[in-house]
Formats: sequence, structure tokens, C-alpha cells
Amino acid sequence: MASLARSGTRSDAYSSSGPASRRKAFADDLVRPRKGIGGKPLAALGLDKLIEVKRAAGRPKDLEALAELVAIRERRS
Repeated sequence: MASLARSGTRSDAYSSSGPASRRKAFADDLVRPRKGIGGKPLAALGLDKLIEVKRAAGRPKDLEALAELVAIRERRS
């Protein structure tokens, strides 16, 4: 499973490397649809977790995406 962040960044708590407990926490946050792209399995963060991770990262590009992600979540509610 690929890491969402380089080691040493603020969001590396969601990295798939490291202690087993941290890898399990990462895996628990993933949503696994039944069908992947091109028939291959696909793992992705759910919308709520993606918003949390983007907010925690705090990078300008992540903060820009937050407004749109929150609006999507509100439309779904």
C-alpha cells in the first residue's frame, strides 16, 4: 500500500509504513469499493477522513481544497 505522505511530514501518521498499530489505523480509514479501476482493487480515504487529513496537513493546496470538500459533504447530508 502506498504512503500518502513522505516520512517526516505532518501527515505521516497516515503512512502505511511504520509500526503495525499505525498501519492498522491507516487501513481502517480506507474505503474499499467492490470494483476498482480496470478491475483492479482500489483503496481510498473516505470523504470525512480526507477532510481531516487535508486540514491536518495545512499546506496551501490542501487548505484550498477544503472548501470544496466540505461543500460536497454538506450536499450529501
